[in-house]
Amino acid sequence: MTNISNYGANAIAYIDKQAAPMLIMKPYAVYLLDDGLYVVLNMPNCRIALRMVHLHGATFFSITHTHRNHQYNFTLQTHLATYQVNLQLPSKNGFLHFTCSITPKMNFHIGSSPRDLILLDHPEPSFNGEIYASQVGPRTGFIFGGLKNPYSGSFFYVQNFTLLNEYCEQTQTNINNTVGGQWPELGFALPSKEDKPLTAGTTYTISDVYFKVVPGMLTTPTEIATTYLSLLAEWYQLVPKPGTQYQHWPTLANKTMRGLQHNPGCWLQVKGKQYLNAYVCDYKTPPEIMVQLSASVPLEAFSRWRGKKFEIVQQLIQALDQFYDDNTHAVLRWLPAAAHSLDGSEEHKQPNVMDAWYIHHALYNLSVLAERGYKNAEQLFFNSVDFVIKVARHFQYRWPIFFDIHTLAVIKAEAQPGKGGEKDVAGLYALVMLQAWELTREEKYFQEAVQAANALASEGFKMLYQSNNTAFAAVAMLRLYAETKQTHFLEQSYICMANLFVNTAFWECKYGNSKHYPTFFSIFPLDDANYAAAYEERDIMNAFREYLLLAPNDVLPALRDLLPEYIRYTIHRAPYYYPPNLPADIIATDVRMGEIDRDLWIPLEDFQIGYEPLGQVGQEVYGLGLPFEILTHHYIRLEDVGCYVFLDYPFEVVSAKTGQSITLQILGSAAYSCRLVLVCMNKAVGNWEVIAENKVIHPGSVEKGLLEFTLAAQQTITIRLPQP
Repeated sequence: MTNISNYGANAIAYIDKQAAPMLIMKPYAVYLLDDGLYVVLNMPNCRIALRMVHLHGATFFSITHTHRNHQYNFTLQTHLATYQVNLQLPSKNGFLHFTCSITPKMNFHIGSSPRDLILLDHPEPSFNGEIYASQVGPRTGFIFGGLKNPYSGSFFYVQNFTLLNEYCEQTQTNINNTVGGQWPELGFALPSKEDKPLTAGTTYTISDVYFKVVPGMLTTPTEIATTYLSLLAEWYQLVPKPGTQYQHWPTLANKTMRGLQHNPGCWLQVKGKQYLNAYVCDYKTPPEIMVQLSASVPLEAFSRWRGKKFEIVQQLIQALDQFYDDNTHAVLRWLPAAAHSLDGSEEHKQPNVMDAWYIHHALYNLSVLAERGYKNAEQLFFNSVDFVIKVARHFQYRWPIFFDIHTLAVIKAEAQPGKGGEKDVAGLYALVMLQAWELTREEKYFQEAVQAANALASEGFKMLYQSNNTAFAAVAMLRLYAETKQTHFLEQSYICMANLFVNTAFWECKYGNSKHYPTFFSIFPLDDANYAAAYEERDIMNAFREYLLLAPNDVLPALRDLLPEYIRYTIHRAPYYYPPNLPADIIATDVRMGEIDRDLWIPLEDFQIGYEPLGQVGQEVYGLGLPFEILTHHYIRLEDVGCYVFLDYPFEVVSAKTGQSITLQILGSAAYSCRLVLVCMNKAVGNWEVIAENKVIHPGSVEKGLLEFTLAAQQTITIRLPQP
């Protein structure tokens, strides 16, 4: 055997040759060994052991157990501690689940711990297995793998980190990269520190595992992606989730708008025109077109939602023309009039360097403004689109990280050796081409989208470079499916989504600085970033909503579960991107870009998980669109009664009768609930009626100016307005 520790070798030897099971519950058996308590799953030609308790060098002197139906409870006593194990055997959901806690009898620290999943049968050299995806950094503590020989099937292992918060806080450890391993030892290894002992008499949860095996070999990227998404959604239904609460986003959006209008740290003037900084008080970096557009699009939507013109919105959109370069026949990343100030301190800080996704993101936002009637945006879009087609063909629809915008020479091919370039740009490019096709109906653009989609198809489970671009890629693939009815495009959208949910933290961190803000269901901006970011999350919300609106009736059910839940939890988490909502002592003082204004309602870029201070990168002006995204898509203004309707799930307006009623279709899955709030902040709430399935729904809570309801998703509701 190779890559096996003494702990794993001991378990295999004892279970194979010496130990008789303590309990047999076919196909499971429980074994008590000298180092701990195991549950073993017996399958044809394969056995998998899960170590429920590791005794950390102590010797047990008693064990008791009770059981009822599929639930077994074990108590192990050593001279150091008492261990409690709750084992739940699979029922209809197919997941085995166990939780282990420790109550020390004296103060001591736990030394190194072995991983808790052991493949007992792995004959060499014929063994064949593959890890499709697993935890990176502070993401979900999972492993999704496949076995091909001697057993054919896949397995899904999750360690629920939410229950380990008290242990991590006491020991000052974090869970980053604690789930992983190599065949035949995988799973979770409990982190520890020698100078941070556990306290006698205090009970700490040290493991909370969910595990499921699915028979049958997965042979294609689509099978791998859809199986992963389905298993993830099944687990998500089981795991306890934190609650959410209503936040009054109109107030936060107004504070952001006032800060933007009056704080000079957001702006840089070049040749008499005002441009947004990327980061507050970052005057060293010249204006970027991505920054201007990432703010302009949501601000323009807010202007229409409010029914009020804002001068800064019009200024931003009119100034976009200054980014166009007549020689390149395209908009440039850096404002040409200020590009000479770039100092070359980083690879991309040179006038001729283009980050591959930047130009496509800019063109997508230009196309959105074009759809809204802005002629200068439409002209910039079509004046630039032939250039990006030339670039795409030059790179054969596989983009590097950085390239020279004039010569197309590759400046940086890969983020890391062997990882490839910006793979998901193919999907973002396809979305840009579909926008061009929608605006013109010229077939050449549609065919370009198809070419890019074909290139994307080969990337599989390692597609994600930047999360918002992968989310846009999913939308592009679904739009291609809607036009062609070719199922491989729909399947490619599933692969995009699987990549995104690998890059997610499905747990609530409550140790370190994260005690002060929620983290559950954060999607990280890059595949190796250890923080979430407002800019990317705003784009992902936008893409998920569009995906749900486009989705066919037979879309993979897991996506109806997961996408609206992400939106709901992002709305709940997002207020904590803003410095005024955070304790001052958890905000970074050493900032990479610009400065942080703790009184300014502009989001911090890096929403850290654990002990790291927030805002180490800076305060991102280009991420300011998040409150306007939430406001314009989750609030309905009812001017005739001076109130708002808020839903924390995506929805469609089916019909509206002025002053009388509004009918909404709530998207998502009926397995989940959402929050509806009727908001009348400056007046009496009045006599509203909410009707679902011909029944009047009563509010769950009534506060001053607020009526709050809990409703099942995937249904039609009618809201009858109060009458005079």
